[in-house]
Amino acid sequence: TIKHGTLEICSNIIIQNKLILKKVSIEDNVIIGGHSIVLPGTVIGANTILDAISMTTINQRLEGNSIYHGYPAKKIERIEIIEDINQLEEIIFDKKRLEGYDIEDLNAHAKELSVPFHFYIIAGWIIVGFSFILPGFLFFLFLFGFLTPHLFSITFSFKLFLDLKFIFILLLTPLIFICLYLIHLFFVALFTKWFYKRADERGPDQGVFDRNLDEMSTALDYYHFRSFLFKYPIFAFIRSPFPWLINWELRFIGSNKVGKGTVFEDTFFHSHIDFGKNCYIGTNSHV
Repeated sequence: TIKHGTLEICSNIIIQNKLILKKVSIEDNVIIGGHSIVLPGTVIGANTILDAISMTTINQRLEGNSIYHGYPAKKIERIEIIEDINQLEEIIFDKKRLEGYDIEDLNAHAKELSVPFHFYIIAGWIIVGFSFILPGFLFFLFLFGFLTPHLFSITFSFKLFLDLKFIFILLLTPLIFICLYLIHLFFVALFTKWFYKRADERGPDQGVFDRNLDEMSTALDYYHFRSFLFKYPIFAFIRSPFPWLINWELRFIGSNKVGKGTVFEDTFFHSHIDFGKNCYIGTNSHV
């Protein structure tokens, strides 16, 4: 597996005036993290992980069933392959690992109300559709009330480029479109905040819950509803021309605490996650 991001695997490299050609061998079930560099002559054993932001040396051999990190890549841990799924479940649900939790947080909690399916549809229509109403109205008002009579209805001539009014319209138009787009993003965050606040009051903060799909009233209803609410707003902001506004959106909705200087790439994350200052969450990270 080669993770998404800047990655370079080199079978040749130029150092000073020398061209070095070395075969790179990557065996079975190897995972190479994003933003890593594998230099010529590297041999990576089977079932090995080269962590993100790491770099091998020339002719370096990475042992199998191991995890490597850093520059030069150093072995930090050996991987124990677990083939028996029952053994894996015993490790995950080891009683000693659960001793630090409050027993109340580990019990299933039923709620009086569940989220009906049509509420998903209503929330989605309001968040996505209603957020375009005001910017859409202002767009048509600007298009037919200003651009059409002052720009589209006049005969084109190169002399127009010497007209201050024409230059002003050309400079103003993209700024208006940017403002309309920002208004749309604001309403996406505003409507999401309304729905999220009500779902968060009924949904769980943490715990281990039974996934009993036969029960109509469960805390998981609101957990899944919160996940649904996050899909379009996160996409709209992080894929917009202003992805840094995702920090403001999370703080505005109240779903996450985000410290100053924290940067999010194209990332998958959920609510109730606190990020400190100056954190970097890389591309395709799952938090």
